[in-house]
Amino acid sequence: MASCKVDLFAKGSSSKLVFLPTFESDSQNFQLLELNNDALNHLKTGPLYIKGKPDAEAVLCTDDKTFLVRKAETSNSLLLVATDEPVRAVDESDSNKENALCTFGVGGIAMSHLELIETVPQLTQLRELLSDSMYKGSEYEPAVRHKKTFEELLTQVQASRKQIEQGLHQLHTFELNGYVRMMDQRYAGEVVELILSASIENDWAIAALKPAEVSAVLSRTQMLEYPVQVVRACLSQYGTIVDGENDIFALEEQKLCVFFAEQALLIKPEYRFDEFMQVWRRMCKDLIEPQLSMLRGVALVYSSGVEQFVKSFLVSSLPQNPRERFAQIFAARQKWTLEDLQPYIMDIIPPNMTAAQFLLKHTRTSVSKISNQDVVLYGARL
Repeated sequence: MASCKVDLFAKGSSSKLVFLPTFESDSQNFQLLELNNDALNHLKTGPLYIKGKPDAEAVLCTDDKTFLVRKAETSNSLLLVATDEPVRAVDESDSNKENALCTFGVGGIAMSHLELIETVPQLTQLRELLSDSMYKGSEYEPAVRHKKTFEELLTQVQASRKQIEQGLHQLHTFELNGYVRMMDQRYAGEVVELILSASIENDWAIAALKPAEVSAVLSRTQMLEYPVQVVRACLSQYGTIVDGENDIFALEEQKLCVFFAEQALLIKPEYRFDEFMQVWRRMCKDLIEPQLSMLRGVALVYSSGVEQFVKSFLVSSLPQNPRERFAQIFAARQKWTLEDLQPYIMDIIPPNMTAAQFLLKHTRTSVSKISNQDVVLYGARL
C-alpha cells in the first residue's frame, strides 16, 4: 500500500474516519498528557518519573523539577486516531492530488487529559523517612532499622533527583555503609563540642580542620568510633570547605553561634529572655557576640505582660502545606515583620510565584509605628 502524505487539515484535502474493531468509548487504556517544552525535552532525552501515594496527589518529576499531575476535563470529545497508519489510502500516482482521500482508524475517545502544574517538592518526606534511622553514635548502630539508600529515597520522595539532593544537603545528611543518614542534633552537639576541645588540646586552627585527622583523634581519645563521614557532616553543617582537594574545613563563628542557640533550646525549649541570653553568651564563650537576628528560623522572641521570653520555633518543625504553615506561624505570633517571616516561608513558595505574591495570597498587611518608623507587618487573613 502506498503511503498517504495528505495533511488531515490541509486545504483541499479530504480524510475519512472509521471506528476500529478495538474502539473503546471510555478509553480506559489511553491517557493524554499535556507537556510543556521543558518536560517534553526531558521525555525525549531522559526518563520522567511519576510518583504517588494513596493519600497524596501524583507528581511527575524531571531531573530538576516537580509537577503536580491533575485531570482536566475537556469541553469537546477528543478522537484518538492512529494517523501514522491509515487504514486505506489512494495511490500517490493518482493525478488528482486535491481529491486524495485517506481513511484513519479511531481507537478511542478521550473526555479529559492530564495537565502538569509545577509545584514545590515534598521534601518534608525526607525528614520523615530518615528520622527512623537517625545516627546517634556508633554504639547504637546495631539496633538501627529502616535505613534508606538514595535510590529508595528517589523512589519514595515526591521530588526530582536534584531537588532531593538539595534537600539532603539542607538536612546535612551523609552516606554511611551505602545508606543515607541524618544526624541526631543532640549527638551533633556532642561531636562539635569534642571537635572544639580537641582543637584546643591539639593546637588545631578551627579554620583548617581535616575530617580524617579529627575522626582518628576522637575515636582514639573517646574509645568510640567517630566515622570520618560523621565528622565531615558536622564540619560542613557548622563551617565551610576551604580546600576541596585536601578536604579541609573551617568552622564559622556565626554558624557556631546559631548552633549554640539550638543546643540551648534543645535542653530547654523556652526561657525568660535574660536567662536565655546569659546561657547563650556563656555557650558561645569568646567566639562571637550573639545577635537576635541569628535566631530567625530557629526561635521566637515574644512578650507576655511586661516580660520577654524566647522559645524554640524551628522552620523544620512546620508543615509543608501553606495553609497549615501559616496557621501555625500566626498562632505563634500574630504580627510579623518581613525579615522575621521570610525564613519560615521560603521553602514553600511555588515556583510560579514571587514572595510578594505568595504573601498577598496568604496574609494581610498593616502598618505600625516601631521606633518612630512606619513598619509593614503581616498577619493572618480573616
